[in-house]
Amino acid sequence: MLSRQNAEYAAKITELSRTAGLSSFTLPLSENESSGYPSLLPSGQSGGGTPTPMGMGGSVPHEHTEQAHLLLQLKQGQMASHQMIPGQGLPRFRRLGNFTLSEEVEKVCWSSFFSIYHKFLPILDNDRIDSDVLYDKNKLLYWTIMLIALRHWTAELDSDRNMFLQLLPYYSDLLKDTITKPPKHHLTIKALCLLCYWPLPVNATTEDMTFTYCGIMMKHAMQIGLHRPSHPDQDTAEA
Repeated sequence: MLSRQNAEYAAKITELSRTAGLSSFTLPLSENESSGYPSLLPSGQSGGGTPTPMGMGGSVPHEHTEQAHLLLQLKQGQMASHQMIPGQGLPRFRRLGNFTLSEEVEKVCWSSFFSIYHKFLPILDNDRIDSDVLYDKNKLLYWTIMLIALRHWTAELDSDRNMFLQLLPYYSDLLKDTITKPPKHHLTIKALCLLCYWPLPVNATTEDMTFTYCGIMMKHAMQIGLHRPSHPDQDTAEA
């Protein structure tokens, strides 16, 4: 399999070098590799940087050298835009609309919610569910927790200080989309319960939707059978 991939890389690099007119240059190779690829660097020039073609009567288009370098990085198992740290993967991000939440901020928000807010309404079991599982199971509850934790978020960067307001419109869209559909999981009921306890900010009491969300929460709870504990329809013991 590896030899087949190497052959494909060699063919592509050969085509690029032919297009750029660079048949007398060589690509940098690792110490344990034997030279089996067409030349793209002058003899005597080596290293892991972007190849800098010389000679052959004029400069080579930049896109050709970039493509050749990218192919070399793919062959050597490197990342083009990230320097990987041994034992660590790529940075993880959560997205809701145009809002992006980094893994570091997620961890701080998760810890902050359970250490500060959860004791006032202990309806979740932090020992049985984590942020990754919750994100896959119920997006509304996950983003409700993040939104509550971001209410008093402080950050060094100005762009991160208003993350609560940045997330709010996209969360509102997710909330509207969720409550207008039949409930599928009891975790949605828990999300509405948290939302009613820590309601969204409004400019006037006439704009407050808390009582409406309370009514929807009760109706959804009855629809999935939470009012009949001995005969639940979809209730589970998770979270």
